[in-house]
Order: sequence, then structure tokens, then C-alpha cells
Amino acid sequence: AGTVLLRYSSQGALDTAFATNGTALVSPDGDFTPAAMAVQADGKVLIVGTASTDEGHGATARIYRLRSNGSIDTSFGAGGSRDVTLGATNLLTPQTLDRVGQIEVGGNGNILIGGHSSAYSREANGSSRSYGDSFLAAARLTSSGNLDTSFGAGGVARTTYLSGREPASHPPMFALKRDGTCLVAASDAAPT
Repeated sequence: AGTVLLRYSSQGALDTAFATNGTALVSPDGDFTPAAMAVQADGKVLIVGTASTDEGHGATARIYRLRSNGSIDTSFGAGGSRDVTLGATNLLTPQTLDRVGQIEVGGNGNILIGGHSSAYSREANGSSRSYGDSFLAAARLTSSGNLDTSFGAGGVARTTYLSGREPASHPPMFALKRDGTCLVAASDAAPT
């Protein structure tokens, strides 16, 4: 129960020359849910999604990079992946629930991911949450998988857009412009 990447030929047949008979293991853990991917100019594949935290109640953004042959690129991040917390917490809401929607590779090789995050605390019964602030967020990483500290605060740009309630379950969309600026579109509330 993990995450795999398959490669098909232009004729629609599984490319058995890729990884192991056409299938690359991205993550053996069942706690990673992929959301989007991008292919870099050098053929390396970026897969972004969320990894479960807080006993399955929360999530943090995670990015994996595979080489063009399907093997994990251990030179990226910490052994082939990088966790990025999109939100911010405080004493009353110490956990985050990140949702990732998109990944883009800039012309200079920088990697931009976008999503939203909610700060929350679990109630005593463990099953319900009290929400604090929710953030629209974009994180920028260098081509080596480190947060680009020249972007936002420590590599993550956040804007509070809700407080005290759960945001929509679908993450925002964004577009990376050629000049390096980013446009973000999001729903402002959870369905009622």
C-alpha cells in the first residue's frame, strides 16, 4: 500500500525499460497521497502530495523526486523527498492540515508548490477538530530540494483567508508567470 509511478510508451504500452517492468516505487508508505506531478527539463519527475501526521488527523506537504530511470533521486531534499509545512500553528491550534493542489517548475529550476493549510486542535474525544486560521500558501524550493529562503518567510508565502472554520476540501489553483510572480485562485469557504 504505497505510491507508484508508471510509464507508458507513446503507443500506450507499459514501458518495461523504466524502473522495474515499467513501475517505480515512489513511497512504500500508505500515508502519502499524491496530488500533482511535474517533469523537469532533465527528465526528473517531481511528485507532490500530502503525508499523514497527528495519527492520521493532519497532513503535511511532501515532494518526491525520481530520476528519469524511475529511481529515487537521493540528491533531492533529505534522501529523495522534502516535507514542507504550508501552514502556521499556535498554542491553541498546534496541528496543521495541508492540502496541496499543484506543482510547477520555473525556468531557473526552482520548484513551486501551492495549496492551503488549516491550523487545528483535536477535541478531547480525538475525532473532532477546532479550527484556527487557514492559509493560502505557496512554497518555493531550490532545484536541490531546499526551501528557497528568499521567497516569503523561510521559503513559504502565506495569506490568512479564513479563521475558525474548515476551508473547502479542494486546494487552490495557481499559475506561475514568466517574471516569477504567482497568481492564486481559491474558494473562500467550505460547503455548508
